[in-house]
Amino acid sequence: MFVKSRIILLMGLAAVLALSAAGCCTVGIGPCTRTDSITLNGSAQLNACGDDHKSHPVILRFFYLKDARVFNDSAFEETWEDPTAALGGDLEGSYHDVTLAPGANETLALTRPEGATAIGMMINFCAEGDVNSRRYIFPLKKKGLKKTVNLQGINFSVK
Repeated sequence: MFVKSRIILLMGLAAVLALSAAGCCTVGIGPCTRTDSITLNGSAQLNACGDDHKSHPVILRFFYLKDARVFNDSAFEETWEDPTAALGGDLEGSYHDVTLAPGANETLALTRPEGATAIGMMINFCAEGDVNSRRYIFPLKKKGLKKTVNLQGINFSVK
């Protein structure tokens, strides 16, 4: 009887240690925190404008979104100036800015909020151009995301 209770105790302890090592979320207990890795590569001709077409750094802004449609339908200038007002309850958490210089590489590690279904990205190029060339949506999937996009001299890789 003593041996049997010891075996049960050891099995219980092993199960607790396994849950601790694996993380409770992997077995459906509690929320999982996901991190999205965004790699940015700027071309040498990034954000070229003006009469001399000289390259300039560009500011990129990343948003976690509950619903990408609101982001897609919002006015660019209003969303850039006041994302909280423009996106309302569809903005998950805060936004993240990064400045990318011509020829530079940057990597971001962003913690994904629980209710996010997409990452919205806005690019503040010096030449305004078409709004659709200044914003992009990366849909998020539960099993992960791996997507590479090239927009006006910037290669983006989201994992």
